[in-house]
Amino acid sequence: KKYEDSYQTFSEAERIDPDNAHLLFNRGLSAMYTSRSGQALRDLEHAALIETDHVIAKKIKDELNLVREMTLSEMRMRGKDFTLDQLIEQQELFQHGNKLSGQGKWLEAEAAFRKSIEMGDCLPQPWGNLGISLVMQNRFDEAEDAYRHALKIDPKYKRAKENLESLDYWRKHPDEKPEYMITSPFKNV
Repeated sequence: KKYEDSYQTFSEAERIDPDNAHLLFNRGLSAMYTSRSGQALRDLEHAALIETDHVIAKKIKDELNLVREMTLSEMRMRGKDFTLDQLIEQQELFQHGNKLSGQGKWLEAEAAFRKSIEMGDCLPQPWGNLGISLVMQNRFDEAEDAYRHALKIDPKYKRAKENLESLDYWRKHPDEKPEYMITSPFKNV
């Protein structure tokens, strides 16, 4: 269940053997579990074109249909002219921001989240993650705005609600820092 690690490993393997349907299929699955539906679609489409074993090709096709539906829905959320390449870039920026956050590089993470948001402002998670990167920089008013924006997009976004409620504490204790952890929506898959 180390989806990010598996995604990175399959990406390295794909650079060595770019026309290996098995690698592409597995990277596509890892991409799905790291919120990279755009890359998952691209990988599964490529795998479907080159796989010759009928049993495996059917499995790829089944996954491809699900991923295609999800990816097209995500692209429509961002606007009728939003391309697959833009979705891949935006999702990669978001993941890069998460990686930088995990390394404690808050200013760089902030920049990645802001760029992701600029590309298509339709999801609450980039705003929530921007909020935590701002809290870690003691920029509490900006963090509050980010959390409020996340909740405007999704009023039920639990993490943003919790972080917004905690802001008064962090304002009063700026030398303390909240515990930061990256969570996956697929952790129980």
